[in-house]
Amino acid sequence: PQDPLHHRQQERRRCGHRAVLDQAERAVPEREAVVAGFLTRRELGYEFHPLLRDFMARRTSTPAEPDALRRLVELHLRQREWDDAFAVAVTAQDAQLAERVIERALDDLLNNGRLETLLAWTEHAPPGFDAAILELAEAELAFRHARHERAFVLAKRAATSLREDHPLRPRALLCAGQ
Repeated sequence: PQDPLHHRQQERRRCGHRAVLDQAERAVPEREAVVAGFLTRRELGYEFHPLLRDFMARRTSTPAEPDALRRLVELHLRQREWDDAFAVAVTAQDAQLAERVIERALDDLLNNGRLETLLAWTEHAPPGFDAAILELAEAELAFRHARHERAFVLAKRAATSLREDHPLRPRALLCAGQ
């Protein structure tokens, strides 16, 4: 015979699941959007599909205010949504925002093996982007691909180009010394 406490716990779970399903059935447009791929469920809400997001951005009649773009990038950075933060910076053609994204995301991208992402970012950086940051990112990539001579040259150039108080300068010096 089953334990009565265990039976009551299972029944509560079933009732809880039923309530969730009932709510989902009432939200048909939301569910259809998720099933169709227009929305992706995330921990803090939903995310538009990138093509839909781009389409909606192009349809907006007024350009976004620079302060609004900075706040949006900062929001993505706080949530560690590196790709979205970089996409906003590139769409805005704001080199300083793009630099900020790479500064914040560099370690995480490298530690998680997202070398292709970093490579794509260096290739699509907006005009006016600090070349020293690109050189450092490329040096890190070269080092991870065992192209040590190239990594040294790029990192040394980055280290000499970055101002002394730049947050990535120590990293450039470390990379050059490896």
